[in-house]
Amino acid sequence: MPNGRHLVVASHDILRLYDLRDSSAFKGSSVPFLIVPGPPRAGVISQLYIDPTARFMVSIAGTRGWDGSSTETLVGYEINVAAS
Repeated sequence: MPNGRHLVVASHDILRLYDLRDSSAFKGSSVPFLIVPGPPRAGVISQLYIDPTARFMVSIAGTRGWDGSSTETLVGYEINVAAS
């Protein structure tokens, strides 16, 4: 992310937010990242965009429609992480 401290990684259907400076940032968690769920049953996350001010993030997910139906979903997030 533009703040130089956080890293957002897209996985199959979730986003992971890592704090690169503080491995204990997500207290009470057994993993070193925060899970940001994608839209339910939206398919695979294919694109991720973070605006230059790092205030907003957009993820795009979809399915190919092999079963006769397909989805395309865009989800917006307001980012609220410390910059220090």
